[in-house]
Amino acid sequence: MYSRMIILISLFILMFNLTLTAQQVSVVLKNSKVVVGQLIEENPEHLILHNDLGQIIIKRENISSINYDTFIKMESSLNAITESKLKKDSLQYGSKFVLNDRVVVHLRNGNVAAGLLLAKSLDMIMIQTDIGKLVIPKKDIRLIEYISSEYAERGEIVIVHLTNGNKIEGNIYFEDSDNLTIDSKIGRLTIDKKNLRSIEYTGKIGLAETALVDQYTAMVVGRTLVEPRLDEILLGYAPGFGNDFKPGYKLGYISRFLLSEHKGFYLSALGSLGITYFALNKSQFENQPIPISARGGAVISTISAGGMISVYPQESSFFEFNFAPMVTTHIIFSTLEKNYPSFPSLNSKVTETKVKFGVGTKFGIDINLENFKVGVSYDKHFIFGEESINYLSLSIVKNLF
Repeated sequence: MYSRMIILISLFILMFNLTLTAQQVSVVLKNSKVVVGQLIEENPEHLILHNDLGQIIIKRENISSINYDTFIKMESSLNAITESKLKKDSLQYGSKFVLNDRVVVHLRNGNVAAGLLLAKSLDMIMIQTDIGKLVIPKKDIRLIEYISSEYAERGEIVIVHLTNGNKIEGNIYFEDSDNLTIDSKIGRLTIDKKNLRSIEYTGKIGLAETALVDQYTAMVVGRTLVEPRLDEILLGYAPGFGNDFKPGYKLGYISRFLLSEHKGFYLSALGSLGITYFALNKSQFENQPIPISARGGAVISTISAGGMISVYPQESSFFEFNFAPMVTTHIIFSTLEKNYPSFPSLNSKVTETKVKFGVGTKFGIDINLENFKVGVSYDKHFIFGEESINYLSLSIVKNLF
């Protein structure tokens, strides 16, 4: 009789443990955040949960309370629930558990959204952004980066436990749904998550890499990070080139290369190529004492190189001022054909190509839009031995290549 009671008690404890390991729990942390997942292991020092991030170890000292939901089964059984019930459960989770994790969401189309992660379901997530709540289908998401201290972030020191029993300590460099990359004492290692048992977060921040939270602050709270290289396509208007030519029009290309970035301004090197066409000012010849009909024009190809300083008044300014001194080379090709109806013997045609050097300055303002910049600039080119040229230009600035 006694032995039977021992067996029944053992079976009861075993069934209880099996039920416990199949439970879904919500862990309320002392910082008011909630972590939801399947309970894998529970002991006096820590809990191990399994959720979309993999296995997470949460120390008891960081836990405020644990809520056990006995009606939620294992993840494998969730797949058997009907679609309507999944949607119903997702709504319940969304209203019951507010995650409030700060994330950066990278979409498959290249866009980035940042904010607080409010809720997750099997097919979508909801985040709170500066412009309101945003619901994003998971099929459009390439990567979600967690920057709250309870989850992985670049620069945080973790202890990675592998399925073969080994463990590696290092700084998290990158993490997605398939792989985890860390900087360890033996170098940078990429670990397939199939070989990952758990990640233990030490709470320490390493110095090998810039923490993601700092990158987020620079990108979202501060101004947009300056691109290392930008392309500028511009259309310019020149009032004239001496007395013989009418106003001209310029098509130009500028490539900017970031040299250094500082608080309130940054420095760039630039190279440019422009082509300007000036039509002949025929009235200059028609008003002569002897009647003349003239035709021709000038094409000026300009190659420039120099530096540029860009100043923005505030960290979050949507516009910036540019000043760029440069040295220039001009290839001037001109034609002038004169016809004297009364004196055909005086007819002439002159074609000339000259190479001239000079200096130039560019003053402008760029307006920062979502994916590109729109600029307005004034250029002054001093050509040695020729007339100077002034330009008023409109441009689009974007990384094209």
